Amino acid sequence: MKRLIILSVIVILVLSGCVVTKNDDDYFTLNIINEAKKRILEEYPEEELHFYEFTGGIAPESSPESNIGEHQKDGGAKDIDDLAWWQFVFGCGDNLSKTAIITKIDGEWQQPEIYTEIWGDDVIFDTEYIRVDLEDAIKILNVYIWQNTPCDVFDYVVFRHILNAEVTEPYYIFTIAPNQYVNVGAITGAILPDVKKQ
Repeated sequence: MKRLIILSVIVILVLSGCVVTKNDDDYFTLNIINEAKKRILEEYPEEELHFYEFTGGIAPESSPESNIGEHQKDGGAKDIDDLAWWQFVFGCGDNLSKTAIITKIDGEWQQPEIYTEIWGDDVIFDTEYIRVDLEDAIKILNVYIWQNTPCDVFDYVVFRHILNAEVTEPYYIFTIAPNQYVNVGAITGAILPDVKKQ
């Protein structure tokens, strides 16, 4: 019995060397959400912020709905560096009765705004549970849909946990063509092609 325990400990130690861990500093998603939160709190230190969603897009002057499918003309985004427009949404106030929004355009943070309206489209998500970074989600998207196809770009990515009982985790929702979305789970990395951005 003693030999079996010693052998088990040795096997566990050897296999633990195979586990790949990722430092929180390496998570683009966590870093940019935390930076957005910090920028809002600099202007509104009295608020307690709860993360809802973010959107990253190729066109700073537009919204995700206005230029969907434009990547056929302008090349779209292939990685994070191609995203020029960002928007972050947080709930705040008593019973989340207010919404804080901040944007980042061409690398410059804009003035945050707080609205006296409830954000009702998403579930609040604790970012500590994110296991799949945006960079990894793009790699998963590459493997799933693009594999040597000419359409290897996306126009927008939205990170959100939609208000839907069938959806058990937040997703990176990539807009790949008009009314066509591919969803990559932020916890499991699973592909969910049939959930559409609302």
